Amino acid sequence: MSEPGWFEQEKKRGWLLWAICVLPLLGFWLYGLTDMDEGFYGATAIDMMRRGDWITPTYNGIPWFEKPILLYWLAIPSIQLFGEFVGPRLPSVLAGIGLLWAVMSFTRIRLGSNAAAIATIVCSGSLLFIFLSRQMLTDSVLVLAFSGSLMFFWNSLESSGADRAKFRALSGLLLGLSILAKGPAFGAMFLLIIAFIAWRLPDHRPAFKGGWLGGILLGFAAIAAWYVPAYMANGSVFVDEFLIKQNIGRFKGGDKAHATPSWMIPIYFPIVLGISLMPWLPAAWKNGLFKRGEPDPFRTFLWIWVGVVFAIFSISSTKLPHYIFPTIPPLAMLCAGPLTKRFGENMPRFTQWAAVWSVFALLLINGVMLSMDQNDGKQVHALVRNLRARSEDLVVYGIGGGKDKAQMTTELLETSKPSII
Repeated sequence: MSEPGWFEQEKKRGWLLWAICVLPLLGFWLYGLTDMDEGFYGATAIDMMRRGDWITPTYNGIPWFEKPILLYWLAIPSIQLFGEFVGPRLPSVLAGIGLLWAVMSFTRIRLGSNAAAIATIVCSGSLLFIFLSRQMLTDSVLVLAFSGSLMFFWNSLESSGADRAKFRALSGLLLGLSILAKGPAFGAMFLLIIAFIAWRLPDHRPAFKGGWLGGILLGFAAIAAWYVPAYMANGSVFVDEFLIKQNIGRFKGGDKAHATPSWMIPIYFPIVLGISLMPWLPAAWKNGLFKRGEPDPFRTFLWIWVGVVFAIFSISSTKLPHYIFPTIPPLAMLCAGPLTKRFGENMPRFTQWAAVWSVFALLLINGVMLSMDQNDGKQVHALVRNLRARSEDLVVYGIGGGKDKAQMTTELLETSKPSII
């Protein structure tokens, strides 16, 4: 273990570190669910609660297999316990805090306490982390599970005997949960990452032997906990809608709403990462982030993690900014090395910059979201709550579009604002 870092030398500094990291997550309960993806997930969770069904996600009573089940399994009890303002987003917030703890613990063992603190601050200050960890979306839970599976796998390569088997079992369990959170693509990414580790780090190949059974069994058990009953309950609908349309179809560009022009493919995710990791990525770049030094297996592992995820989503025809979120934890750990060289002897200065950025991010994200809520959702949500308080039935109509106004129709139970459900 390394010597105590600057944040660990006094107890109040440890509290300061977590205050800096958690501050941008505060205020997630101040505005209603947005009508992009959150509204659909919230409506689906409420629909499942109303029907008492924990297997088939439904939107207005119709099977809705856009995402796997884990988000709903976490959201339903959270909504029941904490209500409609805190409950829907609380699992994402807690998963985000768990991810910060995982980054800190994993980095401390390899790079020391100061680097662990810096990696945690870089991760917590990422705009992708802040936005996705305070929304009712699948990404925060996914990245915690997927990152944990890779961290435990790396632990298994550095261990032997019973410890290796234990770490592989935990890795397999978390990989299964990541597939429950987002889909089978992350199983394929995990296999590609460990294949590249075996190729690029030949000294670690002997550690690949043994200890796999527990991880394989726990991984498949986690996946089967939903995939099997969902198939039994829905048959070909589950296969066609979830496995083919939402996974294979999206990768091949079937989701036209999120398709990306070919000229943007090489620059899309570099731009997203460059903006998301401001101001830390430029500082790390300036201090040697991309310079080749002495062979370092841990650094190679992190670059493989970043490279595989980046390549897979760059190849995909469907792109959204949050797809690249799984690269933020390894990039934060990679930035920690050069930033520790730059600020390791002057951690108070780094802390001041981090605190300023944390306050700015808090004000920015809450300002943007409250503005969106004021303009888009606040009035309609207030109307629905008023009607609900009267215990009256509510029927929602949506007006169909089209250039020919004579062809516009109203359809029962269709709405562009699913958050009202």
